[in-house]
Amino acid sequence: MRAVAVIPARAGSKGLADKNALRVAGVPMVVRAIGAVRSAGAAVERILVSTDSPAVSRLALDAGAEVVERPGELAGDAAGVESAARHALRVVYPGGDFPEATLVVQPNLPVWQPGIVAEVLERLARGDATGAGTCHLVGQRPEWMKKRDPHGCAVPFLPAKRIPIRRQDFPELCYFDGAVLAVLTEALMKSEGQKVSHLYWLGDRVAPVVRPEIYGLEVHSPEDVALAEVAIAWLEKAGYPR
Repeated sequence: MRAVAVIPARAGSKGLADKNALRVAGVPMVVRAIGAVRSAGAAVERILVSTDSPAVSRLALDAGAEVVERPGELAGDAAGVESAARHALRVVYPGGDFPEATLVVQPNLPVWQPGIVAEVLERLARGDATGAGTCHLVGQRPEWMKKRDPHGCAVPFLPAKRIPIRRQDFPELCYFDGAVLAVLTEALMKSEGQKVSHLYWLGDRVAPVVRPEIYGLEVHSPEDVALAEVAIAWLEKAGYPR
């Protein structure tokens, strides 16, 4: 399956300025993401970094990726990664000869599982799905969660006549962390302007690639950086368990 990878790495961030250039365990997060994609080998024909950050651009070029300048209207808090991916594809493939599959790889999840990019792409290549993505099984159940009412009191988050007490009585749920998302490029392009649900742009048949939760750690704050570095050190010491 012919594929291209797009790494969205905008400069703006509410928690950490220019966080995709931030070093985690000595390596900038965007460089970690590029390395993760490169480990998939020849299956990914090009690695595109979509960014409005000069620092990220320099790091990406030094790491051997191509840089696509991200326009301001696609670099705000409301801009989705799917919009950045479509823009990057149109810039790099102006004739419309897009690869069959597009990978969206997000750098702010710096704890990379070896081989995960190839695994997600291989899952898409089976031919029974329009998209595939990394996820982990949910331990903290939304059925047990509460929200605050206008008086500040806790009320059920999800209305239910009867909420199970035992965890094993619940249906299995998974959380898509967004580290690696693969989609048929045709589905990505056709979904433009729809925005009907979460991950709508992956099409109507999305295959989960389940992995340990530790690999889904996202960085949004200095505390997250510290946690990611602890996780990376532990995994290296343990030999990267799967």
